Amino acid sequence: MNICGIVAEYNPFHNGHKYQIEKARENGATHIVAFMSGNFVQRGDIAVSDKFTRARRAVCCGADLVIEIPVLYCLASAEYYAKAAYSLIERLGCIDSVSFGCECDNLDLLKEAANFSNSMKEKLDIKDVMSEGISFPSAMQSLANEKICDLFSSPNNILSIEYLKQIENRELQVEIYPIKRTGTEHDSDYSHGNIASASFIRKLMSENADYSVFVPYSDFSAEIVDYKALESVVFYKLRTMNLSEICDLPEASEELASRIYNSIRSSSSFEDFLFKVKTKRYPLSRIRRVIYTALIELNRSDYNYELPYIRVLALNKNGAEVLKKARTTAKIPIDTSFANLSKQSDICKKFVETENRATDIYSLLVGKNVFGSDMTAKIEITESCDEF
Repeated sequence: MNICGIVAEYNPFHNGHKYQIEKARENGATHIVAFMSGNFVQRGDIAVSDKFTRARRAVCCGADLVIEIPVLYCLASAEYYAKAAYSLIERLGCIDSVSFGCECDNLDLLKEAANFSNSMKEKLDIKDVMSEGISFPSAMQSLANEKICDLFSSPNNILSIEYLKQIENRELQVEIYPIKRTGTEHDSDYSHGNIASASFIRKLMSENADYSVFVPYSDFSAEIVDYKALESVVFYKLRTMNLSEICDLPEASEELASRIYNSIRSSSSFEDFLFKVKTKRYPLSRIRRVIYTALIELNRSDYNYELPYIRVLALNKNGAEVLKKARTTAKIPIDTSFANLSKQSDICKKFVETENRATDIYSLLVGKNVFGSDMTAKIEITESCDEF
């Protein structure tokens, strides 16, 4: 048994993801475990389909086991997102290899960039550059040498660098297989054959256009966000928070909190509000993450807790084999049900309550009640792909 871990959002699962899984199997993986974002994703958005649907699609299309990354870390920077995913990989205790998609598949260059990023984190150079009003990736790009500077311009490369930092910091003994993205770049607005970026597919979804050629399943359902409801709850929530409370949100710096606090009171619409807050240093993805952490009532002190459980979203027979092995290797409880996990400890209960709030907000914004299924979900082994 060679178990490979893949960190993903599958928003939505598409042919590029299927290609990555196939390449991982070519590299020797016999079992694929996906560590997936839930109903909110790291780009600061609401998932196009609920987490159970996306997890089952992934299993039907090549993954064997899907494990949920807690929402606290999905609505966080690349650093914290990677930290949570690789904490789960470490605590599952049976991952032999990891694979990730990136624009650059030169592992030596990626490791050099990871070492550089680790060395720069607390240095005055990076703080001085960021004080000029640019983002962390842009600052890293301006300070890095010619060989690696371009790596910091791509979101997928940045995530790959963060993954490598976690592998190094945790001293994980895993084989590493970077897979070069094929066909299209991250967030590109074009396709190459039957390969398109997730952002391009989401654009087609929003336009009710046909995207079937880009996905390996036949169930094309997607959730439609009620943006009027989103605007109402965002304005209500942020206008009832004081500046100190906004400052306590995980992704809000003092400067960003101040911009949000002042702009929400002078904005006539959600789009107007985003326009007033956005700067080169604070892209829309980060602003949206702050907004959703406010709605879910997260704060930066939540990062003080270690991940307390491993929550399964979907599996097949191979995935059941991984779970059987993990029962003897895992360092924290594993279950499919939040009802069971919440009984494990006070910290487990706290994390479960946070997930329930997140799913409640998701249900409100898409007009679909998934709250009950989240709390008491009974995950069955997926044996057939007929429905997809």
